[in-house]
Amino acid sequence: MKSIKLKNKFSLILWSLISCFMINTAFAKPPTKNRHHDEMRMFISKLDLSEEQSAQIKAIKAASKEQIKALKGEREEGSKEELESLFTAPTFDEQAFLDLQSKKSEKMNQAALIMAKAKHATYQVLTEEQKQKYAQLKQQHRAKRQEKMANKKNKQANTKSNN
Repeated sequence: MKSIKLKNKFSLILWSLISCFMINTAFAKPPTKNRHHDEMRMFISKLDLSEEQSAQIKAIKAASKEQIKALKGEREEGSKEELESLFTAPTFDEQAFLDLQSKKSEKMNQAALIMAKAKHATYQVLTEEQKQKYAQLKQQHRAKRQEKMANKKNKQANTKSNN
């Protein structure tokens, strides 16, 4: 009888923990992939672009998106199978793994270059006045972010000192 009650309590506690975890993950903010790209988009939206500037920036974004999409397609064609064959082989081929990682790193560098070129091209579309406003917005954003980090560190320090 006692063991049944104990099992029920344990099950109840376990399900409570699981449901709390599921609720937290359901409402969690998803991470943004290209935070810096999103940051630029956020600033650009506040610069009162002309129709021509908007069209130019859309074209730049579309071109870079296509380039990155093509790069991803190249990367994923055979690498998964090659990686899987390394793991399932009787002996691990360290050099083959390092070669695959080197290729992956090279593709990531190419993608970063595409994004940097797109950001540069986007910035060049702006007028001098818009560039100044962009710099001001970026500085304000940086100050806010530093303030948030300082507050977070203070909270962590306070919770450690209270424990």
